[in-house]
Amino acid sequence: MRILFLIHRSQARGQEIFATQLANRLLESGNEVALVSLYAGEFDLKFKGSHFRLNLTSGVETLFPWHWQRLIEVIQEFNPELIQANGGDTVKFLSLTQSVFSFSAKLVFNNGGVVSHYLDSNWKKWVYQKLLSAWDGAISVSRYSQTDLAQLLPSTCKQTQIPIAIPAQEFLLAPRSESQVFVHIGGFTQEKNHVELIRIFGEYLKRDPKAQLWLIGDGPLKMQIQTAAQQVAPHAIRFFGAVPNPWALVPQNSILVLSSKMEGTPAVLAEAFLAKIPVVTYAVGGIKEMAEGFATIRLVEPGDHPSFIEAMTYWAHLPAEISGPALANSASKAKDRFDFGRVSNQFLEFYKDVCG
Repeated sequence: MRILFLIHRSQARGQEIFATQLANRLLESGNEVALVSLYAGEFDLKFKGSHFRLNLTSGVETLFPWHWQRLIEVIQEFNPELIQANGGDTVKFLSLTQSVFSFSAKLVFNNGGVVSHYLDSNWKKWVYQKLLSAWDGAISVSRYSQTDLAQLLPSTCKQTQIPIAIPAQEFLLAPRSESQVFVHIGGFTQEKNHVELIRIFGEYLKRDPKAQLWLIGDGPLKMQIQTAAQQVAPHAIRFFGAVPNPWALVPQNSILVLSSKMEGTPAVLAEAFLAKIPVVTYAVGGIKEMAEGFATIRLVEPGDHPSFIEAMTYWAHLPAEISGPALANSASKAKDRFDFGRVSNQFLEFYKDVCG
């Protein structure tokens, strides 16, 4: 098949990283795949095929027809059978382009999150429904995400649910740290809720003044999050930026902590299972589904800081003879559940179904 992937920008965000890994996998299996990014980005996504960069500078530019023409030129050059939109402004941009220019490629939305979280008015919901009115297929990362999106899709749009996948790899972590390290890996965006996590960590420091919180990632709210860290615990919170292999920085005795307001099914959880790192997270979005069958993740209701701190304390003090077998069991289950070969085949079968 000839498949065109549309992404927001070249950045170290789960949506773009997964889309690139999937595109590479499809290339390796004999398909022709190209990548288009709307906005400029400096992160190296390591895509092995052709990457077309539109280099838009703001979301307003997606509303201007002369930028749609640039995408049409790529479509005419590559001549895809199917175009997949992957998060951010990709649905809006592709829908508007299709409304003016005619092309035969089928449109598929790879729904890696919870769309309704961003549609806080009936007007926005109506607009999104109009944008999706001519789409041919939608792939959701979880049952939660699929149910959420279904209310916006036309009856003619085919739907399926395909989980995230993690490329087969060995997670080589950093040596154990003398102090307890809690780590967060993710973009500095509103939904990741870093400021609340910093407040929770500030309370935890009363129990263990030597503990550290490591924040790995980057994004538009970086300055705000750095300010919050300075106010709460400047000596104990470290920033590492967006790096190609974040787990190489993570000590073997770390604990992953997430306080997101909303999530689809974050790949970092699957990676934590495979890396044998315990997890404490708010039970939002598709995270409950990801936790099914795994004993090394503690779910906390959003806003329940005392329970979050108790879960952090539990993992920090659990003897290795108890935690070790449980972490090994989670890694074994994760290797099977998040197998990239099986997942990429599911994507390809759905593409064929949509294209008829």
